[in-house]
Amino acid sequence: LGLDHTCAYTAANVRRCWGLNSNGQLGDGTTIDKHFPMDLCADAALNGCHANAICSNAAPICTCKPGFQGDGKTCTDIDECADASLNNCHANATCSNSI
Repeated sequence: LGLDHTCAYTAANVRRCWGLNSNGQLGDGTTIDKHFPMDLCADAALNGCHANAICSNAAPICTCKPGFQGDGKTCTDIDECADASLNNCHANATCSNSI
């Protein structure tokens, strides 16, 4: 992948990176060398994903969970009650948006 560092995928398609990291090339948000494979999604401080996002070790890529919208770094609740096409509530029922 690069000079003095590399990344590989596990059988579960999880990316692990290790090696020299003086320029942040491992993508973990640090410049600390890693001498063994590391999981970027194991620590939200490393991947920057929002609490309501799912992390994928591909880059890492953060994707908002269902019911949320955003770029994965910031996720906001979708109010399904504000749009009748997003809920199954009867016209005479009270819709309750929950997280």
